Amino acid sequence: MTDEEGLRKRRNYQRIAEQSRRLRLNSALKDLEALLPSDLVREKEQTASETLESIAKKDTKKEAKSKKPSAEQTKACVMELAVEYIKMLRTNLNEKNVRMQELGAVGTSILL
Repeated sequence: MTDEEGLRKRRNYQRIAEQSRRLRLNSALKDLEALLPSDLVREKEQTASETLESIAKKDTKKEAKSKKPSAEQTKACVMELAVEYIKMLRTNLNEKNVRMQELGAVGTSILL
């Protein structure tokens, strides 16, 4: 095998590995998005749409009016939504745990 063939094989392997990594990442993002509440996703999409409209109004160029969120922006939105949602769930869980402890303390003091 010549150096050129080895280099070609290595590049091909790297290309396939990168393609596989992107497919896994995109699949995981789709799964993550599917787990998010649809009303939360719609709210974020509406906010993004309003932001783009305000940018288009400020920018008089025609191409600004046809701006759409890129795939990277969309992926970033999914990640941001997931973080917000997980934080909200964690806060709700902590509040419920505190409430349960309070109720448990009240319940035990009544028994005494």
